[in-house]
Amino acid sequence: MRIIQILTVSLMGLLLAFTAMIASPSNVNANVGVLAIDEEGPRKLATVEGVIKAVDPANNTFILATKAGNVEGEAKVTVTLKTEYWLDNKPATMDKAMIVGNSATVTHLGGMAVKVQVVSKPL
Repeated sequence: MRIIQILTVSLMGLLLAFTAMIASPSNVNANVGVLAIDEEGPRKLATVEGVIKAVDPANNTFILATKAGNVEGEAKVTVTLKTEYWLDNKPATMDKAMIVGNSATVTHLGGMAVKVQVVSKPL
């Protein structure tokens, strides 16, 4: 449940963060690759792993079934036009990589996918 709370990002908050970043280039910390917003403190890239449960290209989201120890959960991830997709270690497109049942490792910033590395499910 906590993963869902962490990964759920309001569109308004995200737009505010990007607006602040664009308005003030000094907020980008090039040394560590972290977006720093003065009011919120630094935000770091994070990863989540799981199996693709559902894909909604119309809303630019997908659901990842996750497991941490014995606790199963779901993570709703948002993608953008800049999200990178990799399928079996090769560059791919969303429609080729994002197949229900495939395993994925998502690098994200507050639930917004930066990179999605997918491994095809065994035949």
